Amino acid sequence: MDSQPDEDLQVDAELARRVKAGDRQAFVEIVRRHQTRLRSVLSFHCASSGETEELLQEAFVHAWTHFHQYDSGLPFFPWLRTLAINLLRMEIRRRGSERGRAAAYLRHLQMAQAEEGDGSEVEARGSALRLCLEQLPRPQADLLQAKYRQGRPLAELAGSLKTTEGALKVRLLRLREALRDCILRRLTSAAEGA
Repeated sequence: MDSQPDEDLQVDAELARRVKAGDRQAFVEIVRRHQTRLRSVLSFHCASSGETEELLQEAFVHAWTHFHQYDSGLPFFPWLRTLAINLLRMEIRRRGSERGRAAAYLRHLQMAQAEEGDGSEVEARGSALRLCLEQLPRPQADLLQAKYRQGRPLAELAGSLKTTEGALKVRLLRLREALRDCILRRLTSAAEGA
């Protein structure tokens, strides 16, 4: 539950009244008052500061265009936070469907390449992946092993690690991105050395 001093609630209510009356400067003041707090919330869920800033801006644009839906009798920040988290959820769903299509296409290309070639690139990628996995600290390697080789459910892993599913998803995303970058560096290095 968000607790804000009564004075802050009154200031937000007055600013909201002014925004609904068409005062753009009042909205600028609302952004100033809440952007640091909202950035903090979003940074927990986003993979990078760039992604956080993009979502922060999108949330405030969305708040501006949907301000008529805000009930000024209620605290402002919970409404804004809910709006931003919903935008984040939509973005995650969009990316998930894009990633699914991209992954299917990548698998198709890899299979076609394996059928046409001698399989050396697939072997090189596999070798790079093994080397990158060996470089990971033990807890990170164990987490990847449990999730992707053993297929343990996210809820079970989150419980055993005493964290939330959302935090674990972020951790797994960052690990996959780090592995991808490591693999690309190794492949590029090998190609330049050849």
